[in-house]
This record gives sequence, structure tokens and C-alpha cells, in this order.
Amino acid sequence: MRIKEDRLVAMALVVLEEVAATCHHRPVPRSRALALVLAYLAARGAGDRCHYDSFWRSVDHPRSQDRWSGVNASLNGIYLSAGVKRDTAIVSIYEQRARKALGVE
Repeated sequence: MRIKEDRLVAMALVVLEEVAATCHHRPVPRSRALALVLAYLAARGAGDRCHYDSFWRSVDHPRSQDRWSGVNASLNGIYLSAGVKRDTAIVSIYEQRARKALGVE
């Protein structure tokens, strides 16, 4: 059984939500796995790839406010390109998980 494309896009967006939530608290090292997720979404998305490049550049920024604002704005653009509405409940779930995993709570 093949996984449908909309399910794969949803899974890739969840990966970016997890990275974004972590970026709220610390830099995230760039990895080939992250590059693959961004490339997959860019190949499936509509429009310019500037949001994907910006996300890539922002994840390991040393200043937390710059990192978070870059990642968050980029992720909003990625969702728009994918034609998917970003769900604040999902954002909240990953924020809570990141705080717990990083001992921020």
C-alpha cells in the first residue's frame, strides 16, 4: 500500500513543526534529513523556494529572537505554498513537547 501524497506532505510539515518548536529554545543543527524534508516540500509546493531557504538558514541562528522569527515566518510561507492551513493546536502540542524534552517547563 502506497502512502498518499497529501499524507506525506502532512508528515513533512509535522517534522518542520517539531524543528520550529525546538528552535524556540535553542539552535537546531542543519542536517541532511532536514534538507530532504525541505526539498520534498519545495518540490511539491507552489511558488518560490525562498521560504524553504529561509527556514534552512534560520534554524541554527545564534540569537533566539532572530532564529524564532525567521523559522516561524518561513514555516507560515511553507504552509501557504503547500496549500495547507497551519493549525495552532498542532503548534501548541509541539511547543509543549519541546519545552518538556528540553526541560524548560
